[in-house]
Amino acid sequence: MAAVPPGSYLAVAHPASDVTVELSRSMDDYNDQGSAPLTARSHAEVCRFFNGLDLVDPGVVQLHRWRPGSGERDQDRELANYGGVGRKP
Repeated sequence: MAAVPPGSYLAVAHPASDVTVELSRSMDDYNDQGSAPLTARSHAEVCRFFNGLDLVDPGVVQLHRWRPGSGERDQDRELANYGGVGRKP
């Protein structure tokens, strides 16, 4: 973030390692065959991407919970992706 001016935003969507076991298995399968390996990270590890930034509400959460629409469908599901937006002060 040193290269960007104050007021810039960082948006991250990242696979989660600490939500479901199924993701771990599917990522292993992908990494066995894919050319660019994927890495899942825990909530704490994804949060570190935002060190020094002001997080936009609701912070780092599962993607489908970041800004749900008015229908709020699938809120009881556990999806293995985290997302967040941070602003450089």
